[in-house]
This record gives sequence, structure tokens and C-alpha cells, in this order.
Amino acid sequence: MIPRWPIVQKKKGTFMICGIMSLQKEKRHLYDLRHHVPSKTNEESIKAVKTGGCKISTDWAVPHNRLHDLFNYFDEIRGPLGDMTVIRFGHLGSGHPHFNFIARNKEETMIAQEIDDLMAKKAVALGGCVSAEHGIGKMKRRQMALQYPPHIICAMEALKKEFDPAGIMAPGNIFKME
Repeated sequence: MIPRWPIVQKKKGTFMICGIMSLQKEKRHLYDLRHHVPSKTNEESIKAVKTGGCKISTDWAVPHNRLHDLFNYFDEIRGPLGDMTVIRFGHLGSGHPHFNFIARNKEETMIAQEIDDLMAKKAVALGGCVSAEHGIGKMKRRQMALQYPPHIICAMEALKKEFDPAGIMAPGNIFKME
């Protein structure tokens, strides 16, 4: 990052530091860093699986001007996580953080899922959504009800059955197979 080009903006107690990447070397460094975080996160996840744990990944999004509210809420409720590793990164310019809880065992997995659900509920309350980029799929199915009322979920399921009566498109994703 070019030190003479920083843009620092103070907004509600948080600092955003941005820089202009002009040299190819700087761009490459940022690119490498961006891809190193998910790679390292997956390495930690593999270690956790060996001890009976797993990685709980999040996909919520909020309006970018509400990110500080979401982060502050996490700091308020994170107590039950104890010393569990939580890796935070994401697409902050679009209000889309990724939190990855590295649970070392089944008990920690349950705690991480509870915190994830609380955070997803908060994201919706802040005007966001439970899944921004990776979709609901199978793993986040339980969170649909945090964002949509039952009649909307029923309407979605009816549309799925109408357009895919054989259940061959993304089987089991979002809605359980019968």
C-alpha cells in the first residue's frame, strides 16, 4: 500500500483505512493475502474435524453502514465461545462479513451454531439477510425462518415443486427431499 495515499475516515467509532494499490507487486500481495485467509481457515477446519469438531461458516450481510452494529453485537454475545478460534474476514465494502467458528468438538459446534443463529437474526434485524453469497443450501436451512415468515417459505417450496417436480435441480438444497 502506498503510505502517502491513505484515506482515513472516522465513522461512529470505527476507522476505515483504504489505500491505492498502484504497483503490480502491491496488487499481487493483496491478492495473495485475500486467498491465504480462506486457505488457512480450511487448514484449521481440517484439524478441528480430527478432534470431533468442525468449521461453522457464516454468510450474513447487512447494509455496510450497519457493520459496526453487527460487530459490536458479536462482541456482546461471544462469551460462550470461550477461547474458540473465530476467523473474521469478508467483503466489507458490501456489508458481507464471513465469520468462521473453528469448533474443536461437538459441544463447541453446538455453541457456534447458536451464536451463528443469533448473529443471523441480528443481521436481519439490521436490514440484512442470513445468506448473501453462498446460498441457503442444506447447512443454513434452519436460518430461513429467521428471515422469512412461514407463508413465504411455503410459497417458495410450492414454486420449487412447480418448476422441479422430480426434485432433480439441486436436490435437498433449501428444502428437504420427500
